[in-house]
Amino acid sequence: MGHAISLLNYHIGVLQLEPADFSKLDDAVRAVLVKNKIHLRPGCKERLYLPRKELGRGLHSVEFKSEHMLLQLLDCLEKHKDTSTRRAAILKVENNNKTHLSLIKNFLKIKYGLEEEVTKKKLEEAQLANLYNEIKSRKLH
Repeated sequence: MGHAISLLNYHIGVLQLEPADFSKLDDAVRAVLVKNKIHLRPGCKERLYLPRKELGRGLHSVEFKSEHMLLQLLDCLEKHKDTSTRRAAILKVENNNKTHLSLIKNFLKIKYGLEEEVTKKKLEEAQLANLYNEIKSRKLH
């Protein structure tokens, strides 16, 4: 599993992947876990992604990881656009093409209902709150 995350770390922001693609990758990972009897299908999928200290399984969600990485990449490009012509050019192309990278902040604001500026810490809190809301809204039987 560590190898898969390493590959993912390398390709996020390089390949033109959309949010649905990351969700499908999470589905594929869960399918492998079910196939190998590591996770049961009726089990709570949200609990897979909760930290172990909060009684979760501590698995990294591809979807959440991609949101973090794209946010950090965009922040880095924006921070250094005045001192690096290469980063400024990359940012310009991304903005002109309206890629998921260029729209990530607005996407996250809408997805998680964030009012203020999206930061790494705010995103982590929103993702965790989203998992808990999904668990609470789940019907039992």
